[in-house]
Amino acid sequence: MMKANLRRAPFFFLCFIVLVTTNAVGQGFIISSGTNVKTSGDISLVVQGTWSNSGTYSAGTSTTNVFSVASQEDLTGSTTFYDVRKTGAANLLLGDDMTINGTCTMAGGHIETGSNTLTLGTSALLNGECTTSRIIGTISTSRTVGTSASTFGGIGVALDAGTDDIGSVIVTRVTGPAGIVTGAGNTGIASQWTLIPTAQPTSGRNLTLQWFAVDDNGKNVSSAQMWQSTNLGSTWSPIGAITDVSGSDPRCFVNAVTSLGGFTVSDASNPVPVELVAFSAHWKDAEVLLQWKTATELNNFGFEIERDIAEASGRSRQYEWKTVGFVMGSGTSAVPHKYHFIDAPPLESKSGSTLSYRLRQLDRDGKYSFSPVVEVRTWAVSGFSIALSPNPLYGDAVAHIEVSLPRRSTVEIQITDLLGRRLMKVPVGGTLDAGSYNFSLPAMHLPTGMYYCTVWAEQNVRTHRFTVQR
Repeated sequence: MMKANLRRAPFFFLCFIVLVTTNAVGQGFIISSGTNVKTSGDISLVVQGTWSNSGTYSAGTSTTNVFSVASQEDLTGSTTFYDVRKTGAANLLLGDDMTINGTCTMAGGHIETGSNTLTLGTSALLNGECTTSRIIGTISTSRTVGTSASTFGGIGVALDAGTDDIGSVIVTRVTGPAGIVTGAGNTGIASQWTLIPTAQPTSGRNLTLQWFAVDDNGKNVSSAQMWQSTNLGSTWSPIGAITDVSGSDPRCFVNAVTSLGGFTVSDASNPVPVELVAFSAHWKDAEVLLQWKTATELNNFGFEIERDIAEASGRSRQYEWKTVGFVMGSGTSAVPHKYHFIDAPPLESKSGSTLSYRLRQLDRDGKYSFSPVVEVRTWAVSGFSIALSPNPLYGDAVAHIEVSLPRRSTVEIQITDLLGRRLMKVPVGGTLDAGSYNFSLPAMHLPTGMYYCTVWAEQNVRTHRFTVQR
């Protein structure tokens, strides 16, 4: 073992074991492969250049590594430090991950993580961040929270105490360009946070987000909106009210939450976009059931349902879309919504063809966008089946009931409410030969609600549920 009193620079550690017991100032610290450098005592290692670690570095709990760089320098080799102090006007760039188990004090210049992560140990602290000296990129920590409050080491996010035991929480903050949530031409601030708990705070807790004004990313934070993602950033939902947070730097935004996940902030004129999270088509009983789901909605007037009439008629060429229905949207909403539409395609499409559908989502300001195309394979109708379209029915629309009979049958059609009370009997003409028939259902006298259309053909019964919306 070698004891070293280090007062020269740069330092190259080439021995197998080096014990550092006194202060040292170096233009660079290079630890070669196979070398184990340990520090002991109340000492400071001042790094004025590059830190390169290809061996092992073990910092004592009284050791402070001071990175004081006048020009941009790199830290390479994954290294665990105890206390770190960043001084000097220039930035320190991380070429590998960095872990700090004591205190990280920012007193000049930035630490830029790039694609790497600066990790704070389970009791480590981040002090002194300001506009001119902060962590830019990814910083993460893990804390045992339970029912207590936590500031997570001072990385710009905090939770109040609560009644739910949420166990441990892994927190990640990303700032700078990598922290911007982008979609449909809209962006958020240059900061986002992810909190992953052992259990969710279903009884509610106050969540506080903090960021510096330099990370506003041009957003009007006098009308700030907090957003949350519960699926790793695939979709975002607005939470809480629009709030003026422009009066302080760092900004401070508090909202009550009942679940943790991803969080960011935008403004009223730059909402994180609404996304369609599911869209499917299924063939059943000579009709197509279309189902879709939105995570959130902003000024959504509704959805036009379009079917490709080129494929439906068997012509092999480009899509030819025809509107076959419309479903009202939910305007502006912060909660998921599910929708469905039942289409009765033309008879020529019911013999093993492929049907294509898409949604044309309409905003209240006239803007629109299209969903991805979904396809469904049809098959021939060989038994007793019914179909009703359009569904839902809007206004004074007339529904069409299509009945397919495999043999001559006496047919009866009734409309009932959800309690089974008969409201209407549709005239069909008694006994019908085998084949397909179309009957009209005038629904203008039915109030808004859900109903059943039931068709009897001898001993066979088919029931179809439909909705009327006024």
